[in-house]
Amino acid sequence: MLTVYNLDEGILFANHFCQLQNQPKLIAVNSDIEGDLHFLCDGQVGGTKSHDELHMHGVHFQKKESSLVIWMDMHKNGSKDFETKYELFKVDSEKGRNLVNLE
Repeated sequence: MLTVYNLDEGILFANHFCQLQNQPKLIAVNSDIEGDLHFLCDGQVGGTKSHDELHMHGVHFQKKESSLVIWMDMHKNGSKDFETKYELFKVDSEKGRNLVNLE
């Protein structure tokens, strides 16, 4: 999957090219979650017959003190079907090499 971000007249958009073979168009929206950059589907999902087909309806990027939490809201038939969540941590390069044996 690939997501392309662009700024158009001061509004941040994202076009998501999904492994589900669809292309939801997302727009940045306000969030009540501290440190959150939140995008929501604008109702256009390319590659589908309708907005009711399974698609990424929202994505969050939440910056925390020592990590970045990313989660995607997957919608089907007008409501959230499931959520995927990842937390990324910065690891110093020496520790990282030891974790994956890259010597």
